[in-house]
Amino acid sequence: MTHMEKQIEITGFYLVDTSQGTVCIPHDLVTVSYEALDDGEWAEFRMCTGDTWHIDPDPLCNGSFEIKECVKDFVDGEVYSIEYRAGCIGRLSAPGYLDCTDWIWGDTEQEVSDALDDLYGE
Repeated sequence: MTHMEKQIEITGFYLVDTSQGTVCIPHDLVTVSYEALDDGEWAEFRMCTGDTWHIDPDPLCNGSFEIKECVKDFVDGEVYSIEYRAGCIGRLSAPGYLDCTDWIWGDTEQEVSDALDDLYGE
């Protein structure tokens, strides 16, 4: 894949465990936001579908929550779980084209770079 260039980012991402395997999705592709309401007891959770839910904010603090409707366009198969993480993600991308590999994740930029080399060659 000599025409492909490494694209490595330090960012937040979702790991989506599905019946077809685990998929990494950069957080900026999934529109989810929440904010505390005036009473301080509930959060407003806006989904990419346009729905707005008012829920207890405590589950949002544990780093894992369900946003199945927002990720279904990015994955195949049944969604089992979704986990938000921060760290390094990377893929190979062809500049000027839509061609790219799936995103992979790791703890460091070097780890992601090495994993891309292992998967796709240098």
